[in-house]
Amino acid sequence: MKKIIILTTFILLITVRCTIAQIAGPTVETTKLSENLYKFFTYIDLNRSVNIYALIGNDGTILIDAGFDNAAEQINDELKKITNKPVRWIINTHYDDDHTLANASFGKGATVIAHQSSRDILERYAGFPKEALPNLTFTDSLKIYVNGEEIDMHYSPGHTMTDIIVEFKKAGIVFVGDLIFAESFPFIHSGGNTVLLEKTLNQILTKYDDKTRFLPGHGPEMNKKEVSAYFEMFKQTKKLVIHAIKQGIDPEKAKEQKLFKDWESWNSKIFPGLNADGWIDNLYAVLDESKSLSACTLLKKQMENGGLKAMLTKYKELKQNKGKKYFFFEREINNWGYTLLGENKMNAAIEVFKINTEMFPNSSNAFDSLAEAYMNSGNKELAIKNYEKSLELNPQNTNALEQLKKLGKK
Repeated sequence: MKKIIILTTFILLITVRCTIAQIAGPTVETTKLSENLYKFFTYIDLNRSVNIYALIGNDGTILIDAGFDNAAEQINDELKKITNKPVRWIINTHYDDDHTLANASFGKGATVIAHQSSRDILERYAGFPKEALPNLTFTDSLKIYVNGEEIDMHYSPGHTMTDIIVEFKKAGIVFVGDLIFAESFPFIHSGGNTVLLEKTLNQILTKYDDKTRFLPGHGPEMNKKEVSAYFEMFKQTKKLVIHAIKQGIDPEKAKEQKLFKDWESWNSKIFPGLNADGWIDNLYAVLDESKSLSACTLLKKQMENGGLKAMLTKYKELKQNKGKKYFFFEREINNWGYTLLGENKMNAAIEVFKINTEMFPNSSNAFDSLAEAYMNSGNKELAIKNYEKSLELNPQNTNALEQLKKLGKK
């Protein structure tokens, strides 16, 4: 499973999700946001859902993000109910697979626009289809005119190092991707940065007025007041963790002490794992390395300096002393494994995913990721074994079910 966004509800969809959680396969809900703008809320399971947006007009259809590849058919069906114009442009707000994997599923002629760093990362992922790569990139900003709309794109990193903000200037609409998880705690990839995210959120609030509509990649539409509340939560919780680190408080102790007790109203509004404890782990993992207690940071350096064998030796040492100095963060290890997988460092990726299953033996996602690595390496037997383990831990893991079928396991 590509992302541990256990990363991957909002309140208006709780009733709907309780109903569709039992339905196999993707579900797409279409909402008309304005005369020619639509939202397609794509739901796979509790850990996988995303908003896809479409601007429709005489020039053709432009999508903001593409979503999951196994939901593209349903989105295409919804588009056909609205227009006979083809998808001509896709803008990827960042590189995450729930925003990019279906790029190639909306017609071979579509121009896929993204920041250059998104293409650079996706190009290294062994499993990412070449035909789905962005084919028009920029490094700072880009402006296009489509369907009577002036569309501004600006590089605005923080959640990852690939994020962009997409502004529909005439409509007064800003698409923020995963820079903002509506009504929820944030999530920052190991390649993301708290300083940059704080800077980006501040720029958003400074640049746009009270009439602006903010559309996130996950969750409901937001206004400026709601974005401001999100920014305040981000700043205050970050300060609490920095102070805790200076006091020598480790993440497990911070959780025991309910460090974010005043912010628990932000718990799990979109995804189960975007809660106070998950945000504590995430902040400890991505804050400045001089303050970080992340075992992953140490292991990465060990691999860079001494190779895979040296890293595994260091891991055994850390494992024996778990919780005494350095701490393991499931999401960070998972992301590292996928980075290695994308660089086609198959053996290293498998070993990193194995570390995650050892440190988090009750995580369905950890075994799902290890299974994917084994499948990509051609080891069908171990892929099946680990997908079955993932399914045992989470019977609602539809991804494991789908992959087991592909592997010929009934």
